[in-house]
Amino acid sequence: MITTKYKTASLPAQIQSMSSVKTKMTRAVKFIKTLNTLIHPGKFFNDYISRDIRPDGRKFNDQRNIKLNVNAIKTADASAVVKCGNTTVVCGIKLELAKPKAEEPDVGFLITNVELLPLCSSKFRPGPPSDHAQVVSNVVSDIVTNSKCIDMKDLCIVPDKLSWVLYCDMVCLDYDGSVVDACLITLMSSLKSHQDTFTCAWFTHCYKSVTLTDPTAYEEEMCGGVGANLIACWNKGQLCGVFKFGGSNLSTENEKETLALAKQKSKLVEKLKMSPRLKISKYVIERLSKIDTNETTGCLYGLMYDSTLLVVGLSLEFFEDEKNTYRQLLLHLPAEIELCGVVKFTGSLSIESKPKEILQNVDITDNPLFIIINNEKDIKAHFLVHDKFEETPFEVLQPEDLWKQFTYVRLNTILPLTCEATMTGVKNIMQNKRKKIASGQVSFHIDGSSVYLFGVDSDVGVTGTSVDTDIGELIDSLNPEQSSKKKKNIINKVEVMPVNLVMKATKDMFSDKLVKTAVKMMTTQRKPAFCISMPLRVDTLALVHRNTKLSELYNVLVEATCRSLKLLESVLLEQLGQEGIGDGAGLRLPETFHYLPQELGHFITRVVPKDIPDESMEKERRILHEQLGLSVQRPIFRRGNAYNFIISKLVNPHEAITVHSLKPDVRVASVRGRYIYYHYMQDNFNDDGWGCAYRSMQTIFSWFRFQGYTSVEIPTHREIQQCLVNIGDKPTSFLGSKQWIGSTEVMFCLETLLGVQSRIIFANTGSELLNYTPELVHHFEKHGSPIMIGGGVLAHTIIGVEYNNITNETRYLILDPHYTGVDDINTVISKGWCGWKNSDFWNKTAHYNLCLPQTKPSI
Repeated sequence: MITTKYKTASLPAQIQSMSSVKTKMTRAVKFIKTLNTLIHPGKFFNDYISRDIRPDGRKFNDQRNIKLNVNAIKTADASAVVKCGNTTVVCGIKLELAKPKAEEPDVGFLITNVELLPLCSSKFRPGPPSDHAQVVSNVVSDIVTNSKCIDMKDLCIVPDKLSWVLYCDMVCLDYDGSVVDACLITLMSSLKSHQDTFTCAWFTHCYKSVTLTDPTAYEEEMCGGVGANLIACWNKGQLCGVFKFGGSNLSTENEKETLALAKQKSKLVEKLKMSPRLKISKYVIERLSKIDTNETTGCLYGLMYDSTLLVVGLSLEFFEDEKNTYRQLLLHLPAEIELCGVVKFTGSLSIESKPKEILQNVDITDNPLFIIINNEKDIKAHFLVHDKFEETPFEVLQPEDLWKQFTYVRLNTILPLTCEATMTGVKNIMQNKRKKIASGQVSFHIDGSSVYLFGVDSDVGVTGTSVDTDIGELIDSLNPEQSSKKKKNIINKVEVMPVNLVMKATKDMFSDKLVKTAVKMMTTQRKPAFCISMPLRVDTLALVHRNTKLSELYNVLVEATCRSLKLLESVLLEQLGQEGIGDGAGLRLPETFHYLPQELGHFITRVVPKDIPDESMEKERRILHEQLGLSVQRPIFRRGNAYNFIISKLVNPHEAITVHSLKPDVRVASVRGRYIYYHYMQDNFNDDGWGCAYRSMQTIFSWFRFQGYTSVEIPTHREIQQCLVNIGDKPTSFLGSKQWIGSTEVMFCLETLLGVQSRIIFANTGSELLNYTPELVHHFEKHGSPIMIGGGVLAHTIIGVEYNNITNETRYLILDPHYTGVDDINTVISKGWCGWKNSDFWNKTAHYNLCLPQTKPSI
């Protein structure tokens, strides 16, 4: 017997065996279940009902998922496709003109027709419409007419002469019960372009004393003559019709329960037919307000969750180079973030051909988003509904809410690459890898847990936990301490769930049937050939809501993996196209870097050839800066800017400080970018009492690394001392000592190790520091780097200033390097080791020197 195994270094043999056995057991149970439904259908159904559960696993009052797509048929005047569970119905509407009836001269026509083809179920045969189809068609027509969701008089153009005729054809593509429900939903969704009111029917089956909501075809058949089908119709929250089929009488309790369920479901269906709610990240709002309105068009990127469209990204479209369009940028964004609309910097709703083409390529929603911004920076959002723009309100999502509600999933794995060293060879092998991953031949393992995700075809889905588990619940269970700390002091810290990929090593005996195939033949031709053989590091991200079910994560990870493979492929192809690398000998391994620019609020992924200097890729980075509307005065996408996912020390602890509303005439300027909080006793090194300035310099050094100005490692105390000895500032006896350093020594080290120039400010007393507050504000606004200040026997790091230019009142945001405890954000903030200090914090009689590191324009 052939078993299915998975090839991975991290997958234990026991798990491989358990996974294979569980797959077989699941399929065996499924096979036995199918046999029982055929041999003992009545007993099988009653056994389930007696256990308060239905054959498909639902509770009695649970409905199946509904998926809706409007304007699905371009040749129809209106159309929609709905999928209720497995039941799928498509509706197309055609408009024609005709003379009204003599007895109703001011009324138009609405003609419904339901077709139940043999395609949808083996119950139906070719030929004239079945009795069941005619009954369904009549019921749908009666419901639409009696509910008065459409005023038929509105269809009259000229009384007694001309009126509209609406031919509504509904075709069932897959029949699995509740077909009246599906027909009504798709019909009313199609009609919405002509009418804003809704009718909604909900189909239940009362079996003896049990009410089954949204019954399947099997449940309808099993209830037979002992039950009754009840259809309750609602329009705008009002009951407008009840239809009952079947010979059994219903109790008052059954009727009340059914009507209540129908009303509840009607509200959910109405939400399906409406445009999604709109939220826009504050990061996007701020970027839109800073972009020059001379720009014409931009693309918007977002994700859908809970019937809400969240806009998280923005790019500018120049329509000059196909390499720099939204299609290419999408590959650099985390999976689940998709093109969702267009922004236009004008006060007009008019739309040109290029933006219109972009809107047509929006797949994430049926209602693309169109935002216009006038010269006053007023933002108006519109959804495109049935080829018409409808203005919609929006909510601004604050950064702290974004980080709280969403999490990143990071997939990291290595895939072998072996192919001919040609463009065609690389394209073919990468396409095959994407096909293999998309076909379900992989599984995913959540690091630090026993959870594995499998494709739909595996009949397993999720192992190690419940399929209903949320991603947020799993993360909290894996990090209970971190979850409790979130409630106290929150830094806008990225939450990342690591995942690795597990590839199938053998074929599946259940899916690969024995077939006769031709004998494989090979022809050989002697000519020089070169081969590529390298390990491909797949490192990719996806952005998901914490309430996302684990069962939904599999397809997200597949998409993320495919995006990464496309980026890797593009880098390999670009190298093969260069002169001198045709044989693949000089091919460099692709490296993946993730960036989290402070202005964006989301990751950007870049793949570059290994060991290529940053200086040689300046043109590529400049284009990316311009496309994202970012400053070209400082580096953002150098290797040094890449996000470090593994940092044990605290990063930007000041972001956990509660922000209070500012008074009038108060100006705040603070450090721009990320830094590490260095303090006493870190890295198992005892510098208590003498190393505060060293730690302040390390904090400044970390800032320059994070901003991409350097790739030099952060120096240790001894390396700082060695630098000062080498330049002749200190004697050799200084090396290994516990002697202090000041702002001047910090300036020397920054210039020697980084080539960074610094400005020194001298203040004779602590009170005199107030005179230099405007200069500190200017420094943070222009350079954004931390400031080292030394006075007396103490050194601190200034990372922000709050200044009232009327009263001259000043507060300083201080990072205190004298802290000796562990890196706990709650302690650091609550005890004031990082916080705002008044001007009396400084010693009135001490002499102070400030080192202000300067930056140069670069990219």
